[in-house]
Amino acid sequence: KALDRLAERMVQMDLLDQAADIVEGEAGRQSDPEAKGKLGARAAALRLLASKPELAVRALDDSEATSLSAETQEKRKLLRARAYAKIGRREEASDLVTPRLAHGLRALLDREDDAVPAAIHWCLTPAIAPQSRLGIDGHPARGGFLPPVPLPRRMWAGGALEFHDALRVGDAVTRSSRIADV
Repeated sequence: KALDRLAERMVQMDLLDQAADIVEGEAGRQSDPEAKGKLGARAAALRLLASKPELAVRALDDSEATSLSAETQEKRKLLRARAYAKIGRREEASDLVTPRLAHGLRALLDREDDAVPAAIHWCLTPAIAPQSRLGIDGHPARGGFLPPVPLPRRMWAGGALEFHDALRVGDAVTRSSRIADV
């Protein structure tokens, strides 16, 4: 209790790192998994407030515990997702525009010309994961590139596409993805 009050007072004085140090120390001394998990989440939140997402992830990792309540698990997942977003995770993938891919997309679009359809970019560089690492929706499970957000649906919220020229069979393409916010 005294350490809780001290940490809270430090937060009020904008001594976020020192408050997080106290909370992390207390989490490390806990034998009760639920208390350890809650304290680790509190330390992670303080590290995020101090703009130190890498330390927030470490606080969550160091306080990992089994048999946490659903509420504590959910809170920890959201904190981890926010930390990952602040870190600015990136992923790149490369692919090649093949004759078969271009032909298949032209057939799907009922096109009889020889041009590569502009929409071919949607067919290139899909995420690849072993079946054992797929989520219920058929996409790679969260927790790899995507933060482990405990929400049931995925939604593409936006992006920027830049075409410098039309794609042609044989062209190499690169997809660069970055998590900007959660």
